[in-house]
Amino acid sequence: MVQELELILSSVEVASPSRQEVHELVGNAPSLRYLSEMNEGVIRNLENSWHKVYIGWHAILGQLKVRQRDEDSKTGFGAMFKKEK
Repeated sequence: MVQELELILSSVEVASPSRQEVHELVGNAPSLRYLSEMNEGVIRNLENSWHKVYIGWHAILGQLKVRQRDEDSKTGFGAMFKKEK
């Protein structure tokens, strides 16, 4: 996850999730065993953090897909079929 975050951050500016939020999420759940030993309140907070990061990444993925589609339409076959105004 951290590598993918760094890849994304090198491509686009991202406000949420922040690098710090992702690092905290990964740092707070280093293993399944550790998770199994956490109390309910800590697990609930971790679940909320995970949900926030997951939704944020999907929003970023959508933005990257739009950019890719825009770039594809400017080059290759997209350029051949583009109508001039």
